Amino acid sequence: MLAKCFGIGLALVALAISVHSGLTAWRHHRDFYVWIDARPLDVTLDLTRPSVQTVPFTQTCSLAHGESIYFDTGEAGWSEAEVAERFAGLDGTLKIRDAAGKEIASRELTAASVSPWGLDPMLTGIFPFAKGDYTAEIRIERGASDLPGSEHRLYARYELCGLELLPAYLLGAVSAVAGLVGLIAAAITATSIRRHGFWPHPTTCVETDSAESASAGG
Repeated sequence: MLAKCFGIGLALVALAISVHSGLTAWRHHRDFYVWIDARPLDVTLDLTRPSVQTVPFTQTCSLAHGESIYFDTGEAGWSEAEVAERFAGLDGTLKIRDAAGKEIASRELTAASVSPWGLDPMLTGIFPFAKGDYTAEIRIERGASDLPGSEHRLYARYELCGLELLPAYLLGAVSAVAGLVGLIAAAITATSIRRHGFWPHPTTCVETDSAESASAGG
């Protein structure tokens, strides 16, 4: 009976671990692709003149190896020379604060910090921090007068390389192994119960009468 109880317990624990690990792996895998499209910061402002703007910054990922602020060109991208020319003179700062007003990150927004990066120039980069709701203060001391227009979209994006999926793969492996152990334990225990029952059969001791034994022997 003890062995059967152990088998049932092992099967239940292993299957519970399998289900929990599998669900966690699925959620992490789903979140990764949400993070790819996420924009923690998305604001439109005028970078050609001095201004101060405070906007929400919603952090949903802390596993990315980097996080960057981009300038939306709305075109097919600018060359390195065009980026240097259009952002010439820019001088400002980006500060991110938590709900209590504590400064979490501070970066310069200058012509020197801007670099071509794919279609949209990258204004600056920051290290990822804890998930939560923050505010970003964008202060422009001197504008980039050669930028076209007066409405410029800035957005933040997580820098992801695929290694962030490693926990999902590890949890998936744990789920598979635990599930296999649980199924094997359940199969062995079920077979034993089907053949022998759950409760042990009582043993009947028959006392033979010595006289009957003697007569039988005679």
